[in-house]
Amino acid sequence: MSKLLANTYKICPQSFPRQGEIYKVYFSKKGKEIGKIRPALVISNNAQNEYDNQIIVAPLTSEPEEMIKERPFTVLITKNKSNSLEKDSKILLNRVQTIDIKLRLRNYVGYASLEIIKQAQEALKIVFDWE
Repeated sequence: MSKLLANTYKICPQSFPRQGEIYKVYFSKKGKEIGKIRPALVISNNAQNEYDNQIIVAPLTSEPEEMIKERPFTVLITKNKSNSLEKDSKILLNRVQTIDIKLRLRNYVGYASLEIIKQAQEALKIVFDWE
């Protein structure tokens, strides 16, 4: 495999980011927005992800003060082999962002379980007041 292809695969193992995958994403902090390079869960659907240059992601945090808070718009994701997270984390569904794939998407990390994705969908219903 060429070096270029190897680097592309590292960033995105498929031809495009898939819903439920976790990537390192560069978030540029402005005001009270979340910042730095951190893991994020892809929440936009695969049809959008395949044909658009932007995807919707939810950032993850492992900050101790966030980990102890119980909030209906966060989902606990425990580190394991499939998600390859360094620490147990919370998915912040109240902080979803649309990002430019070329500017902000970094390395592929892993993927969330179906159970975590279902919990994220329920949390998004709370965030957007959907029934």
